[in-house]
Amino acid sequence: IWQGLDNIIEYDSTETPPLQLSVNQNSFAQYLKWLSAHSPQARKLIIILDQIGGVPETTATTFFPALRKFHGTGRNEQAKDRELHQRIMFIFAGSLDMGRLMQGNNSPIRSVCREFDLDDFTLGEVQLLAANLEFFPAAHIAAIADAVYSWTAGHPYLTQRLLELADTCGSCRNAALTEVADRIKQLTEQYIVFGGDVNVAHILKQLRDKREYSDSVYKVLEDAKRKTVMCVDDLLSIGVLKKEPDLSLAVRNEIYAERLRFFFREKEDGSASRKEEDAKR
Repeated sequence: IWQGLDNIIEYDSTETPPLQLSVNQNSFAQYLKWLSAHSPQARKLIIILDQIGGVPETTATTFFPALRKFHGTGRNEQAKDRELHQRIMFIFAGSLDMGRLMQGNNSPIRSVCREFDLDDFTLGEVQLLAANLEFFPAAHIAAIADAVYSWTAGHPYLTQRLLELADTCGSCRNAALTEVADRIKQLTEQYIVFGGDVNVAHILKQLRDKREYSDSVYKVLEDAKRKTVMCVDDLLSIGVLKKEPDLSLAVRNEIYAERLRFFFREKEDGSASRKEEDAKR
């Protein structure tokens, strides 16, 4: 936190932040108050933490209650230095991790946090993003937007990643209009589906780590009419599945679907190879 805000913190040359002293709820709250007091040029300090599930359990037991206490002080009209507490806001992200953290009456942040979901982009919103592509003919921009949406179904990160790839793709600019969709397909498969993309890798890790997740996703991939599977709430939170208007389940987008088809073929081939080896032995 200190490193992220270092350029706006004001302190004497001989003064250092009480970073090493932040070892419990009270000292961490004092540290946040120190940050607020020493960044007067900022009207609001917004600290965003992604992948909140990465906070170690031993740290979480004091970290989140400390934030709750700090926020509560800001709401207390009688509290000393109330305005310093009001100037700091935290935003947490983490889908499944966040959902679990907010559950239950004993959740340390349930009463002080507001939960919201980030929806996928519509085709119209993808078209607005694509309009920022530079040095493309208008017809090519429309074709790129359509092709990107067909692969991502508006997934925010994947949509922006694929548009970024298109923006740096010289062959996309020089391609005939009828070739644009194929160029986007090549970019998608090379850099995202089979290119070690971090988002796709995260999805695959979830399936490898929990057999129930893998089995349920396979069933949805094979049967588009299913309306429920084991661990469905977790899989919706992770973002690998979505609900269609008729409430049937589907893999969230074509990028995931293509990579998952290959993932399950690999599993089947590996299983078949092991059976052959066992038979030979």
